Amino acid sequence: MRWDLAEQLSASETHASLSLGSEVWRLCIIGVARVGSSVFVHVAAIGGRVCTLTIRMGDVVVPGVTGQRLLDAVGHWLQSGDTRNHGYLELGDVVQGES
Repeated sequence: MRWDLAEQLSASETHASLSLGSEVWRLCIIGVARVGSSVFVHVAAIGGRVCTLTIRMGDVVVPGVTGQRLLDAVGHWLQSGDTRNHGYLELGDVVQGES
């Protein structure tokens, strides 16, 4: 069975939005998995195109920091000029007390 990611996500809840220049990207978290001491977050980005990212991060979540670092990493990748339909990003571990 074939399905179109953009079509499936059009009715999905937007978890975050990024304004990058004149483009606005809708971000939808489509999966989270813990493997050992890592957490893998699968994100769909819908804007000038549709692409997905897998982001590996440590399992320590610091409110107000971890999410912002994830959004920053996604924004940098989208602005990098990378035209692949899927990217893989590594977030360094967040340290308690970091801001």
